[in-house]
Amino acid sequence: MRRVQAVLAFAVFGLVSGPVETHADVRTTTDSDGGKAITVHGLIQRNDVDQLNALIRTKRPGGIRLNSTGGDVMAAMELGRLLRDEKLTAFLFSKDTCVSACVFVLAGAPTRIVLGGSTVGIHRPFLSRDVATTEEQQKEQYQHIERLVKNYLAEMNVDSRLYDDMFRVSPLKVKYLTEDEREAYGLGQHDPFEEQAYLARRAKRLGISLQELLRRRAEANVTCKSNNGLDCLMSIELGISRTEYLRREALADKVCPSYPEEQQDRCYFDIMDGLKK
Repeated sequence: MRRVQAVLAFAVFGLVSGPVETHADVRTTTDSDGGKAITVHGLIQRNDVDQLNALIRTKRPGGIRLNSTGGDVMAAMELGRLLRDEKLTAFLFSKDTCVSACVFVLAGAPTRIVLGGSTVGIHRPFLSRDVATTEEQQKEQYQHIERLVKNYLAEMNVDSRLYDDMFRVSPLKVKYLTEDEREAYGLGQHDPFEEQAYLARRAKRLGISLQELLRRRAEANVTCKSNNGLDCLMSIELGISRTEYLRREALADKVCPSYPEEQQDRCYFDIMDGLKK
């Protein structure tokens, strides 16, 4: 009997501890079009927050790529708040994974791109150095964790059921979420309030009503179904011909590289939206 108990204790310890990592690998990457992104790979720890914050300030990335098996819950929520404050998109590419505490980072992003072949998984959050050895101590400890996590999820407009369902999954296991489940929790592509605010800003920038913007986008979705080119989609949204769209694009490609790097995106969008001739 003692041998069985010893084997079980060893198995549990090994499964919970997982790989020994001191922090995530946080680095800047550049895609083929020259766009910058930051990749967070591995176990998330407190010192990763400061590193990511510094990279965001200096590199001004378009998004954050997540490929993490979890880590420190408090650090993950801080990273999520950082993504929300900076309006950064979270990406998961094919074969990337975002499990455990990483889901809190994903929840913080106002826009989330989860591509096919990637996985998002949940289980009960736990402390890496848990000293609560009685049921009563664990109950008190998890009541505190629940308050912190549910307040965070409410802040990010994500359903508090996410925590409830996390809690029911042992840290020895992972429940992988389907796209429908992510949507039901509020972990879909767009935060609804952020999306609505963006649409309102977009309509104001183009000098049209929100209703007209939605009408144009609906038209583009139908018209451009067999022609997925950006010029088809954007020319309809802008209310211009495809020829005019291509003219603006050529002008932007000619003019904007002469601007300081931090002003080039603004130059491009101003020309494309017809705000700069």
